[in-house]
Amino acid sequence: MAQKKRVAVKKSPLFGDEGMWLLNQIPRSRIRSRYGVLLDDHFGTRVMSAAVRLTNGGSASFVSSEGLIMTNHHVAHKLIASVSTAERDLVAQGFYAPRREDELKIPHAEANVLVSIEDVTERVLKAKASERKKVIAALELESKQKTGLRSDVVELYQGGAYHLYCYERYTDVRLVFAPEMAAASFGGDFDNYEYPRFCLDVTFLRLYDASGVPVKPRQRLTLVADAPTEESLLFVAGHPGRTDRLTTYAALMSARDHGLPYRLRSLARMEILYQQYAGRGSEYARRVEREMQTVMNLRKRYMGQRAALQDPVFMRRIEQRERAQKSLDPKPYATIERAVRTFEKHAVEYDLWESMIGYGGHYDKPSPMSSNWTTYLGIARTLVRMAAEDTKKSADRLPEFADARRESLLEALYSPAPIYSDLEEWKLADALSLLLETYGTEDATVQAILGGLSPMARARALIQRTTLGDPEVRKRIAEGGARALKTTTDPMIKLALLIDARARAVRTAVETQYKTPCDAAYARIAQLQFETFGTELYPDATFTLRLAFGTNKRHVADDTVMPPYTTIAGTYAHEVAHQAKRPWTLPLSWKRAARWGSVSQVPYNFITTHDSHGGNSGSPVFDKDFHCIGILFDGISSGQGSTFMYGEYERAVCVSSAGILALLAHVYKATGLLKELAR
Repeated sequence: MAQKKRVAVKKSPLFGDEGMWLLNQIPRSRIRSRYGVLLDDHFGTRVMSAAVRLTNGGSASFVSSEGLIMTNHHVAHKLIASVSTAERDLVAQGFYAPRREDELKIPHAEANVLVSIEDVTERVLKAKASERKKVIAALELESKQKTGLRSDVVELYQGGAYHLYCYERYTDVRLVFAPEMAAASFGGDFDNYEYPRFCLDVTFLRLYDASGVPVKPRQRLTLVADAPTEESLLFVAGHPGRTDRLTTYAALMSARDHGLPYRLRSLARMEILYQQYAGRGSEYARRVEREMQTVMNLRKRYMGQRAALQDPVFMRRIEQRERAQKSLDPKPYATIERAVRTFEKHAVEYDLWESMIGYGGHYDKPSPMSSNWTTYLGIARTLVRMAAEDTKKSADRLPEFADARRESLLEALYSPAPIYSDLEEWKLADALSLLLETYGTEDATVQAILGGLSPMARARALIQRTTLGDPEVRKRIAEGGARALKTTTDPMIKLALLIDARARAVRTAVETQYKTPCDAAYARIAQLQFETFGTELYPDATFTLRLAFGTNKRHVADDTVMPPYTTIAGTYAHEVAHQAKRPWTLPLSWKRAARWGSVSQVPYNFITTHDSHGGNSGSPVFDKDFHCIGILFDGISSGQGSTFMYGEYERAVCVSSAGILALLAHVYKATGLLKELAR
């Protein structure tokens, strides 16, 4: 952040182990005073080299010198499903490749390893607000051409600072080991966000370079069989997705009263849709399993967030946190409040036409391939917009179509991952029904979309006639640009063209009336905070690499003291306590090892005080010597308010390395994998 005139720095307002810290701003003095540990100057660089970001929305880490990375099963679920079939359901059955030639290459997977961070705040903020997108695009392209690396300018402190992140990209990702779903998600939705837990939520993948050779990381973590020790300093390195801790009180009130209720209603609708589809048979359930898990997980998360914002005590703390800064300059807070009210008027329109998500309700950076209307429409709109945006200079395009991001975009666009047309029909029919319910039959765009048919009939006609399921067709249209769009008869392309003007209009309105004024206002608030606290405050999560510190610590829930960790034997007991009914049914591999497992006191899952959030799933838990004692996979329901403010009830839930190693040996007989982890 550009440093302006400084005032006396006050004591940090942070609570305990709070903080998702930038790797170029590690709070070494805070860690030393709290835990007596002095980190060397190269610690942050070593963490960057060991940490991995999976662009489908999770974290990972190198755990061998031969490209082996460890992440969560639920993070890799979609990747595992992409190499599964109805006859060979690897999500349900599990998978192990004892030899390199047995590893399965995953279509459309990308892993990023952070190489460098550069503060480019001054270059961005000296430009007018209306010109900053162009400046950012130019910076990204300049860096990409100079380094050959993926280059992303990241907005921090709600627009108060901008850093350039450069990544090595790996698109050859192969599946090495995954346990059965019954073990990875033992307890299912019932136990989600709860503790004690008993889940083997882990998967091993391998990264290969462009020449097909396993990646040699500059730094790796070593899995150890040590039990978590209470109060010992541990680190988490991962990519938390989005938090709202710098968000103003007025904006959070809007989220409580408008955004979250809208999202929860939309999620309820989607959950019913997926349940009905899954109820048609086991193969249908397999196809929709990941989507169902995502919806149920989001429902619980948003319910926890709503509960926090509905708590008067919690909201008073938010208001008090803001009061001191607001007294220094109330103008930016008033600006944000006005902008938020404006966004409320556009929220539904933005969500349905531009985001095409169905459970949005707030502004997010657009993702061109995402569409809960139907995957086909996400592909079609990408082709339509890419053709239009490519007629402009890179700096003038929508950011997702800039040259610096083209490689990742094309990887997604040409992915051969399976698309299930019958599921797409259900999704599109429901989306069209929602449009009809929202706008009525008199809306001209809705009339044109339906073409005189019912939502189900129109969805069926569109899905059955589209050719976009073929990656080669997509490639021909993409390479043909505007000329190919004019000659194509694909109905999904026609649909994307039909809605594009309306979607672009609401996007422009939101960006000019909400995003731009909010960026300027938050930049001013960030400046005030910086002048008051210096670098003692961290920015909100942005799905970029962050370091958190904390300890393994007991947790009190409903006047019951929870153990700092569970055991493998406790897993068998948990199954018995639920009469082995789904989702508390252990797989056959565990049944065969029951004589060992039912008495094993090896630590399994444990809790820590680390500050984490969605996107941190798959983050390693390690000590200052890079010994990995576990992998983070969840939080607890009472800590969902941490989206807005970290508190004493914050806990991360992790799988212990001791448990992983023991189960690989005794249940899965993965001798080769164990040897590699030990080397």
